[in-house]
Amino acid sequence: MTCDQCRKPIRGRFHKTTTGRILCTGCHDTLIGLTAGAASSGGSIGTSISVAGWYKGLRKNGRDGS
Repeated sequence: MTCDQCRKPIRGRFHKTTTGRILCTGCHDTLIGLTAGAASSGGSIGTSISVAGWYKGLRKNGRDGS
């Protein structure tokens, strides 16, 4: 199985989006961060990218962002 975003093979856990795309954990974390950033900032691109990086960093270090 390959990730629909980065096209890399998925080993282990995968994530299915509401639109049916299959994502690896890294791409899923980026998507969640971008969505949270857009929702919390009224659609600001800069904030969305910042939140995505922050969230991905948390997940990489074993934290869940709560």
